[in-house]
Amino acid sequence: MHRRTLQSTRAFVATMAAVVVFAGCRDKATTGPSHYAAKDFASALRSISGDQQVGPVGAALTQQLAVKVVDAGGLPVEGASVTFSVRAGGGAVTPPANTSAANGLVYAVWTLGTSLGAQKVVAILTNNYVLDSASFSATATSGSPATLVIVSGNSQSGRAGRQLALPLVVKVADQFGYVKSGVRVTWTPGGQSGTLAPVSDTTGADGTASAAWTVGTIALPQSAAASIAGVPVVQFNAMVSPDTGRLVSQVAGSDQTGPVSSVLPLPLRV
Repeated sequence: MHRRTLQSTRAFVATMAAVVVFAGCRDKATTGPSHYAAKDFASALRSISGDQQVGPVGAALTQQLAVKVVDAGGLPVEGASVTFSVRAGGGAVTPPANTSAANGLVYAVWTLGTSLGAQKVVAILTNNYVLDSASFSATATSGSPATLVIVSGNSQSGRAGRQLALPLVVKVADQFGYVKSGVRVTWTPGGQSGTLAPVSDTTGADGTASAAWTVGTIALPQSAAASIAGVPVVQFNAMVSPDTGRLVSQVAGSDQTGPVSSVLPLPLRV
């Protein structure tokens, strides 16, 4: 009787020990047994942040890509391997692969490619084979203004005080040559070089802005400049000749009479 009681007691102690071990495992990062590595229980990849961003071509997005590795019970998994792969638009992800932290998270920076429009990256959870994946999308837009170039209207000839035949036209683009709309261009005449209208213009969908140039009243080479913030100024030149094409009409002083060598009473006005 005593022996049976002792055996029952030993069985109870063993059972309780197993319960304690299981409970200890449950409090860890994964729901699997303790004699396996945590990464062996990775089963799913969840997208946390960084999806559907908009940014300039060739630049790093402001928000990092973040994914979370979890086990079958939804608990975070540490040490799991995640690889990032660019699927559309070019660009790169840094680092291209990493292991999950104790909270199951993996972070990476996505630098967009140089193609406008939709771009895509996929995060892949792997062990001996692909376990799960999560995708991220982004839209690439043109970058900051980097170039200002003359399109037309340079090196014209005109008469003093008159508007040149062609408007002055410039184009604004980013470092990859994509045109920039909505950029304010300021027009400035050189000394004694007349006026420009408007004094500032905003680039349209084709990246261009324009102004009409009425040259000054002196018959000399004249200049005008177009400028935007942070980009070298471009200069237009014009060759201006005397305006001999204007009509002259009489106002007063005609048909007077007077003695020889005397001053006529009315001044001549034209």
